[in-house]
Amino acid sequence: MKMKKKVFTGVAAATILLAGQPFNVLAEKPEIPKFEDKPPLFQYQNDDASQNLKVTQVAQYDSGVGEGGTEIMAYDAELQRAFITNGEEAAVDILSFRDLKSGKYTQVDSKQRVYLADFGIEEVDDITSIASHPTKDVIAISAVSDPKTDPGYIVFATKDGEYLTHNQVGALPDMVTFTPDGTKAIVANEGEPSEDYSVDPEGTISIIDITGNPAEYEVKTLNFDGVPLDENVRISSKGTTQQQLEPEYVAVSEDSKTAYVALQENNAIATVDLENEEILHVKGLGVKDHSLTGNELDAIDNNEMKIEKQPLLGYYMPDAVDTFQGADGRMYILTPNEGDARDYDGYSEEAKVRDIIDQIQLNADHYAGYTQEELDEAVENGLLERLGGTNITLENGQNEDGVYKSLHTYGARSFSMRKRWNSFLIVEVTSSKLLQKHCQSILTRIMMNSNLTAEAIRKDRNQKPLFMEKWRELHMHSLHSSGSAGSWFMTFPIQQNQNSPHSSRAGTLPKM
Repeated sequence: MKMKKKVFTGVAAATILLAGQPFNVLAEKPEIPKFEDKPPLFQYQNDDASQNLKVTQVAQYDSGVGEGGTEIMAYDAELQRAFITNGEEAAVDILSFRDLKSGKYTQVDSKQRVYLADFGIEEVDDITSIASHPTKDVIAISAVSDPKTDPGYIVFATKDGEYLTHNQVGALPDMVTFTPDGTKAIVANEGEPSEDYSVDPEGTISIIDITGNPAEYEVKTLNFDGVPLDENVRISSKGTTQQQLEPEYVAVSEDSKTAYVALQENNAIATVDLENEEILHVKGLGVKDHSLTGNELDAIDNNEMKIEKQPLLGYYMPDAVDTFQGADGRMYILTPNEGDARDYDGYSEEAKVRDIIDQIQLNADHYAGYTQEELDEAVENGLLERLGGTNITLENGQNEDGVYKSLHTYGARSFSMRKRWNSFLIVEVTSSKLLQKHCQSILTRIMMNSNLTAEAIRKDRNQKPLFMEKWRELHMHSLHSSGSAGSWFMTFPIQQNQNSPHSSRAGTLPKM
């Protein structure tokens, strides 16, 4: 993921920002609504009373410093205290949720702002992540150096904002989390290149032993030299394999023995043995065939909502990952399939269909939902022209002559559940069709009650699931482009049909 601003993450964030169109907190301080006024978010819920779920906003926090002021959140449920990264100020804002009540809207103020510069840590470009220790009085903060290609830091502090220590890790630490047993902090060091691509550090994963006193914390940073990669991992870009692999997000198994690390641009997940401190392997996630029934999408920019099959293969490219144990006793991995491109001044893989339309000769062998006759007829009738605004990658789909036989897009407009058993099976809990229909309904209703225009709805066509957070069997998802969040109930055990249209194009993925 090219470094960008994230909206929120964590259970606590959902307490503040839940569903609908986000209230604008990026420019100036909002007027605090009266008690009887509606909160500045729109809420919608399933009309099925049997779901027994009502989601409402009870509070909002505005950092007052602009777009980068409220990004990532961690939460201590016992203290009812939230810790928010403030990249704009290279600081952490500490909030108290102790006085929040259901049915009452509250404008939350910052209890304290802690600046990394006060800890003697200079040349910080951004703060990308924060985590709250499950039992100790410790928070971990990932700090990106300036320039971002230099090694970054994990800063440890108390939950009152007092400095403890800091440790150097890899370049651009994008996410930090504690293991459930509290013995380690795991860091995904993305290692993005500079804008001109003159410097491209290797992506790495750091394991920090925090069992001793803060002064004794020990770091081991793992690289991908010699790590097995399967054929589905995307490494056809610029740079060496180690430079292309970019760890982005970490989830840890409940027994604290294994970490699963999302590599978004590589469309892959790495498995890390935390006991032996080694990366076991990296497995690609395959593609979603949008020509199959159930995988259709609204891809044509024409001011209409029409969900239909298209000759597009979507890389899942999850931006986040989470794990949980189902009622069937097996472990599941959840991923929101956002999608992202390598797009820098010195190199970009991103293009639109119209940019390479003269180089496209689609082959039905790549699409399960088309015959060659159907594809040729669709192209003859102007399909590629209608798909002209669709973003695709230049790195995949072409033959040795540079002719594109298939078109590959970013993300799958869905979230996935992968079962950890003899193999990883993709189970798309909600298909792209269902997700898009929900967003269309919500955005249309918002437009009827606000100044949101049809043009804004059209531009929000590409719903990108960004992150997810589990509340037992309830799962919540942030939709990046449409600026909303949704919740789904899941029941177990879930049975996967290998021929389901929601399965990976590759079918059963290799054992992870």
